[in-house]
Amino acid sequence: MVVPDDHSGVRQYRLSNRLVGTGLSFGVLAFIVMVSLSAGFFVKEDRRMDAERLARANQLLVTEIAGIRANLDALEGSLAHLSRKDEHYRLLANLEPLDEDVKLAGVGGPGSRTVEANPLWQVDRSLADMTFGTAEDLGALIRRAQLLSSSWDEASDAMSTQVDIWERTPSITPVAGQSWLSSRFSRNRLHPILNVARPHKGIDVVARRGTPVVASAKGTVIYAANTGGDYGYMVDIDHGRGVVTRYAHLAKGSVVVKRGDVVERWQKLAEVGSTGLVTSPSLHYEVMVNGRAQNPEDFVVEDVLQF
Repeated sequence: MVVPDDHSGVRQYRLSNRLVGTGLSFGVLAFIVMVSLSAGFFVKEDRRMDAERLARANQLLVTEIAGIRANLDALEGSLAHLSRKDEHYRLLANLEPLDEDVKLAGVGGPGSRTVEANPLWQVDRSLADMTFGTAEDLGALIRRAQLLSSSWDEASDAMSTQVDIWERTPSITPVAGQSWLSSRFSRNRLHPILNVARPHKGIDVVARRGTPVVASAKGTVIYAANTGGDYGYMVDIDHGRGVVTRYAHLAKGSVVVKRGDVVERWQKLAEVGSTGLVTSPSLHYEVMVNGRAQNPEDFVVEDVLQF
């Protein structure tokens, strides 16, 4: 029924059930079509925006990789500089330089990774090449850095060992003051008191009574007492590797170390005296290697004796 505003007669219309059903069907169909078109539009727009984001992301990724490669070039230069230093340190540590092939620390051969195996290869070959090359170069630099680290550890350990050897090698004359050499090392010397020929296993250093006697190298005291014989008061020091030094004719009561003490080079042991079989205040100094007497003068790096 239709009721107009002008108070005219009411109009009445009749619709069959079939017509109403058909109209509703067309309405629903039109609604579905409109919804589908709208959804398609939004999906398409969303995909367009995703594509733009991906393109932007790829552009930023390429820029980032370019920056990483620049840093890799700088890192490679630093590693080359450190590699030259490594050669210097290994020489100081008495080690052979690393082999050039070992320095490269490269990889290759059957079973190595290839760019084609990268999943990115199927999507963007240019980007796959770039990322693969960057990753390979970074891996090589990491291996070189690890190699240099191991080499430096080896050189450091070797240098520590070498420094310990230097510290334990007799290298100075053990009289800290004015002195002079009165008798040299000899395989057959006429003894000034006994007047018989016999080996002189060390050197005699004449100095004023009370002049400090110091250790010629780092070591452990293995004897510090009066021998009751030719040497009088005496100190023996074991420096390791079969090297032993002996300091004899020391002044009575002047020995300031005892057996088991670890002493350093230049550390005071006692004072010059005239105990034992000796004519005047002096120090008898010996160097023995594996039980055999050596010429102490061969061990002196900087001669402080006055001849």
